[in-house]
This record gives sequence, structure tokens and C-alpha cells, in this order.
Amino acid sequence: MNLRREVTDALVAEGFARGRFMHRKPLDDGWSLLVDTGAVGKATDIAPYTGLQYTPVEKLLQELCGLSPSEGAGTVGANAGYILDGVYRSWMPRPQAPVAVAEVLDTIHAALDRLMAYQSLDRLPAAWAELPDTRFDPACAYRQVIVQFLRNDRAGIDRELAAAQEVYCVRDDEICADFQAFRERLLFRLSG
Repeated sequence: MNLRREVTDALVAEGFARGRFMHRKPLDDGWSLLVDTGAVGKATDIAPYTGLQYTPVEKLLQELCGLSPSEGAGTVGANAGYILDGVYRSWMPRPQAPVAVAEVLDTIHAALDRLMAYQSLDRLPAAWAELPDTRFDPACAYRQVIVQFLRNDRAGIDRELAAAQEVYCVRDDEICADFQAFRERLLFRLSG
């Protein structure tokens, strides 16, 4: 039994497009559900990541951070258990303790259902507030700034830029330099 492969196959049967790690199911032009099952191969364990992605946020993140396009992460997301109740979930099948694929899928679906409550630009900030483990994503503070930019909320932009500076500029290093470049690009867009 390869639990990762079975969960991936079930997700594909539900309409998710298979990626190397991340499986995507578009909801509309901008929003998608994401599930990361891990690389499908010989590994049989699974600790699924579930996410909600808003394409305009991710495209602007790539542009303002100077990143090349990638499979990407969710605009908001985390381990399925963190989304549900803050308790990490993983499954390690053993011959003496088989795991039902339905159990894993039920957890994934419950987490995705919870994330769908945040499927609007105005609700994304609430996701980060109400699902604190989603803030562990290293790009979260960037995304919080970008959401305010897309909402055209100048006070929100300034607030989130200040918060992001506290996250990324603890030291005068490459991480801080990357943030400074991001801020300059964003401010240039605001002035134009």
C-alpha cells in the first residue's frame, strides 16, 4: 500500500490537477484549492498540506520579490490538522495498522472546507488571524502587504509594511535586503 499514491489518485479523480507535489483544483478564475501530498514515489507516509491560493496575490508576490514562477504555495495554508484544530496530522501506514484512504481524504476535505470560508480578498486577513499556524509560511508577511495593496487600502499597506519589516529585518542581512527591494518595488507601483 502506498498511501501517498492512493490519496493523490483519489484527489485527481475529484478534479485536482496532479503536480509534482502540489495538486490544484481551480474554483474560479483566481481561486484554487491546493493539496500537497509530498512527492509520489516510494514513500508511503503522508502529512498533507492544504491551501487556498489567490492567483493575483501569488503573481504579484513573484513580481515584487523577483521570484521565478513555481508550483507555488497557498496564499493561506498549512498542514491539514493545523487548519482544522491546530494539531499536526500525519499518517504512517504499517502492515499491522493500515490507514484508510478515506480517513486521510476526510481530513483534507474538512480542512479545505474551512479554508473556503476565506475565499475573498477581504476575508484573507481573517484567515491569518483565525488560523495562526498559517503564519508560519516564510512569505506570509509579504502576502499580507500584497492583500492590502490589492484592496487599495493605503493605511493597511503601511501597517503591513511596518509589520513585515519587523519580521524580515531583525538583522541587517540578505533577508532584510530582499524585503527592502520588495518595499521599493511596491512603493514605485503605488507612486505610478
